[in-house]
Amino acid sequence: MQGLATRADINEGFALNGIENGIRGIQQGICDSTYALNNTITSGFNGVDRSLCQMGYQLQDCCCQTQRAIDGVNYNLATQSCDTRNTIQNATRDLLDNNNSNTRAILDFLTQDKISSLQAENQTLRFQASQTAQNGFIDAVGNTIVAQLRQPQPVPAYTVPAPYPYASGCGCNGGCGC
Repeated sequence: MQGLATRADINEGFALNGIENGIRGIQQGICDSTYALNNTITSGFNGVDRSLCQMGYQLQDCCCQTQRAIDGVNYNLATQSCDTRNTIQNATRDLLDNNNSNTRAILDFLTQDKISSLQAENQTLRFQASQTAQNGFIDAVGNTIVAQLRQPQPVPAYTVPAPYPYASGCGCNGGCGC
């Protein structure tokens, strides 16, 4: 990228070229005036007065033209400087807006992903709780049904003592002699 000139560089080159040409013109004007002055002095004082008047006019005109040229250069430099600042500010703002937009998109994606995973986990836990409740209900109902479908067993109406008293070792009907 070295050696490449921007529009601003080219414009600045033209502006400086104009100033240099103006300075050369001033130099030539001064040289011409000095030469004319020498001729006038050698020709006589009448020529001196006339030359002085002409030289005063040329100097005045030269200063005015130089001032106008400098004013033009100052205006061009100020305009270019303002344009450059605006371009830099706009580019910086665009970069920041793009960066903020990208960050927002990433955060939105991560948030949505987290919400989706939490919803999926919540749904899984709900299914497990529902399945556990269903299994418990089915087991309770199933056990009741199975118990009712087994061979009927007598259910006593009231508690009756056993016909044989229990004894262990020595006692009645234990073989030790009662």
